[in-house]
Amino acid sequence: MKLNRILILLIAAAGVGLAQGPSWDPSGNGLLNGNYYFRQAYYLIGDNSGDFQGAFAIYGNINFDGNGHYALQNATLISDYSGAPAPAAYSISGTYSMSSSGFGFLSGLYCPFSSGCGSNSVYITVSHGIVTGSSTESAINDMFVAALVPSPVPTNGTFQGTWNMAGYIPPPVGAYPSVEDASDVFFPMNPDGNGNLGTVSVNGYNVYINGAGVTTQSDPGMKYSFSSGAAVITYPSNNNSYFFAGTQYLYYSPDGSFCFGGSATYPDMVVGVRAPASGTAPNLSGVYFTAGIDQNEAQVGSGFADFDTFYGSLNAFNGNIVESDRLQDLFSYYSYNYNYYDSFSGISSNGLYNDTGLENFAINGSGTVRIGAGIEPFIGLNVAVQAPSLSGSGVYINPQGVVDAAADAPFTAGISGGEFVTLYGSGLASTSAQASALPLPTTLGNVQVKVDGINTPLDYVSPGQINFIIPFAVSTYGIATIQVFNNGNQSNVVTEYTRPSTPGVFTSPSGGIFDGLILHQDGFTPVSESNPAAPGETVEIFASGLGPVFPPVNDGSAPSNSTLSTTTNEVSVEMGGTSATVNFAGLAPGFVGLYQINVVVPSTLASGDQSIEVDGLDTSGNLESASAEALIPIGASATTSAVPVTTEGRSRAAMKGRAAHGVQESTHKLRGPIPQIAR
Repeated sequence: MKLNRILILLIAAAGVGLAQGPSWDPSGNGLLNGNYYFRQAYYLIGDNSGDFQGAFAIYGNINFDGNGHYALQNATLISDYSGAPAPAAYSISGTYSMSSSGFGFLSGLYCPFSSGCGSNSVYITVSHGIVTGSSTESAINDMFVAALVPSPVPTNGTFQGTWNMAGYIPPPVGAYPSVEDASDVFFPMNPDGNGNLGTVSVNGYNVYINGAGVTTQSDPGMKYSFSSGAAVITYPSNNNSYFFAGTQYLYYSPDGSFCFGGSATYPDMVVGVRAPASGTAPNLSGVYFTAGIDQNEAQVGSGFADFDTFYGSLNAFNGNIVESDRLQDLFSYYSYNYNYYDSFSGISSNGLYNDTGLENFAINGSGTVRIGAGIEPFIGLNVAVQAPSLSGSGVYINPQGVVDAAADAPFTAGISGGEFVTLYGSGLASTSAQASALPLPTTLGNVQVKVDGINTPLDYVSPGQINFIIPFAVSTYGIATIQVFNNGNQSNVVTEYTRPSTPGVFTSPSGGIFDGLILHQDGFTPVSESNPAAPGETVEIFASGLGPVFPPVNDGSAPSNSTLSTTTNEVSVEMGGTSATVNFAGLAPGFVGLYQINVVVPSTLASGDQSIEVDGLDTSGNLESASAEALIPIGASATTSAVPVTTEGRSRAAMKGRAAHGVQESTHKLRGPIPQIAR
């Protein structure tokens, strides 16, 4: 069903610890097979100001057997912890579990805490022979990068042309060094294939050295050589060594267009991509796996700074990005979802573009790898690797194709009970069918979808797409299986992490990155560019994924108009970065799978398009699962008269600081039928 129908229906609404369960799907274990170069950098935060207590790194070789076991080989452990020993050999073995999507985890790597790390799993993704990830779910701030050892082994000739490099450098040795001593860098390097680099000018940000300005470390006559497949580069140690000094190792991806590494004795992280050789700007399109580090130094003058590491995925299309990251921040020992949108344009022929003054990015010639570094005060480092293109025979679920129906948040965001979900694949149904009555059926067009063996309410089915609602009985903290049955024929089984909530705001057009589907306080008139919301006005926001409600509602049924079903998890809203008062959050009376949030527009909000952030409960039991994609047009004065609204008061729990992301949008694909919200 097209978007205009849901808009009409909304206007008609007028109103108001991991559980035991399935194991992670290991069917993709064969995606990791062979000998890889790797580097993992750990950053320990010592206090609530964001100061560093120390840092570690491990680098060398890691061998995967294709059957769920790995072993470190020829690895070195280095530490910047005060009083730590010199670099030393390090070895360990463990297990890994990869799903067919290319997303999974490996367990048993180094633990930087003397008190232990619990399961200590690194959540990783693999594609194009490149692995990225982070130990986010284990309350560890780190970044993991690996690449399949190329064959033949790289030589001087491997490293030539123009390379765009980025890196993150933690503060120097010392107990609790000041957070502003951290740096990031973004710079070109021009190896000639014969061991010469010429003058290397490393441009970066370090608020202690040069405030918000760019600092340059320029070293002439630089050279490189190869040893055991790694490029060896030695930077001089002098008064100009703001960022790099001493020996640095760089490892390469199988296609030779991506490199990573860092110091032999210091726990930094460096990545690079080879610039396009054709003079044609590369394309950024499709699903990408992501990992990285964010640090916001905007509040350094006040004595603190935000810091987090993350893994996740993004979908790039038509100059837009929808990204979902799992973050581990310095203020807590838990992780949370953060879904946001961005836009990109002006990618140059050398693969460079700037994200509205927040980050610098570089893309390799094939468009398969993007690297980025922040612009002061938003310093950091990130890598995005294009996910593999997946297909299958018979009834097939794309393992990367389970997304929130409202926000289009990528599959790594997970799912929650009551969430409206869109599933993509092939052979899912013989023909298209739309549910026409309530409660929604669990069989539609001879198709069923089971989540953890539970039949789900179906709204729409077609050969390539199914819209359905996650049953409320699905585990709040754990893993869920999803399977489609078409005329009795079974699909593959995919696994998804489950969350207490997975917020997403419905938008017009669909896709989560445009103006939200919002009604004025009269309960009938849509908020729009021509009829914006007024500061101080109470508006109705329509969303998905806010979790369980009370009184409970049967799966596929609509709550009555006489009894409000409110969310049992707290929900908060920010508009334009300002906290807004939530008067009601629950299921919209008379509708299926549609949540309604009655919220007061902050009186101080400026006119124009403002971002909406909806926050819900995450795995920590805290108000931290956030969706910051949709916009709300704000005007100067009220345009409608006030009427009573539902009153189920919700106080807002203070959100912790985050590194800023871009807030822009332009056009979006029309995805086809979207969830039907009907009486």
